[in-house]
Amino acid sequence: MDDSGKEAIMGTGGLVKLLLSIFVSAEERELGHGAGKALAMLALESETGCAAILKRADVLQLVSALQDGDDARRLNAARVLRSLCAYSGPEYRERLRVATKVLPVVLGVTMTNRDQVLEVCVGLTTQICRFIDGERFAAELRGAGVEERAYVQRLAAILRENKDPKVKIPRMRRFVVQQVIWLMTCSGGGGYMELLRGVGMEGLLESIADTTSELESYHVFSGSVGIGKHRESFPGIVDSALELIKGGGGGATAEE
Repeated sequence: MDDSGKEAIMGTGGLVKLLLSIFVSAEERELGHGAGKALAMLALESETGCAAILKRADVLQLVSALQDGDDARRLNAARVLRSLCAYSGPEYRERLRVATKVLPVVLGVTMTNRDQVLEVCVGLTTQICRFIDGERFAAELRGAGVEERAYVQRLAAILRENKDPKVKIPRMRRFVVQQVIWLMTCSGGGGYMELLRGVGMEGLLESIADTTSELESYHVFSGSVGIGKHRESFPGIVDSALELIKGGGGGATAEE
């Protein structure tokens, strides 16, 4: 969906409200999946698209949808929530804090799922972490029944399983590296730094630096065509992570 398509949806009276109603009702699964995809694309890299959704959406309904057992519904809810947290204007920040309620579910998914659901849940985690500190994150891990060491090991395992970028999940390595950066820079992040070094994260980051691809510049692919180019280059993110883990500071953010 290009910018003109997004403008057409936002300019059609009641269409965003209708899409939200169809998606959150969960009565017609196939129809709901289509509505969820449309909402996810509307919010992607678009502050105005996010505003159009937030003017009509109850964020708690999106949180509830993410807790659904249906993978397609969960995937779309996570995509919408991630974009809302990443691209919405500052006036919506307080409303979006409720997204922290879903963190235990998202962390649980991160430990067990694969492919697209895993990719977007790692990305959503990084965006939710913008609302909390390291102490709260550790508490959320405990609430999800996950040890900090196990979580760091899982992030390392995801990178080992994705030594090269994949068209189906072009953002996987980007999102994991962004979460690694957050762990290293959050308050009380010294403990995570030790854990990350212990699982060989520095070597993994160096390997990624040698294998970054243009494919990782996009959010998603339709066939062989990349859709939605990221604002920040992936090589730059990896360089910042390496600088941090080597002890030189750094400062990449997770704004996208």
